[in-house]
Amino acid sequence: MKEKQSTAREAVLDQIKNYAVRMNLLNPDPEIDESDTLEQLGFDSLEVCQMIMDTEDEFEIEIPDNDWTTVGKVLDVVTPIVERQWEDEKRKSS
Repeated sequence: MKEKQSTAREAVLDQIKNYAVRMNLLNPDPEIDESDTLEQLGFDSLEVCQMIMDTEDEFEIEIPDNDWTTVGKVLDVVTPIVERQWEDEKRKSS
């Protein structure tokens, strides 16, 4: 499982960046703005689906289908799911 960053939002953003770099869509250490569309970053529809599935695997979560248009939209939907997962893990380990 991914090491916890200071916030779930940062962790999800890092996941998006890392996926884009692995797929050679972006150069290492890219600057990504939440208003960037996934298309602007080089994602096609298949890559968006794969990125979402990789994110589910990385955080051990299920992400509902959505209209993934911008980085911010992904962050808005996925961050609360990751936060709940982290809280559940925290309660279980206490």
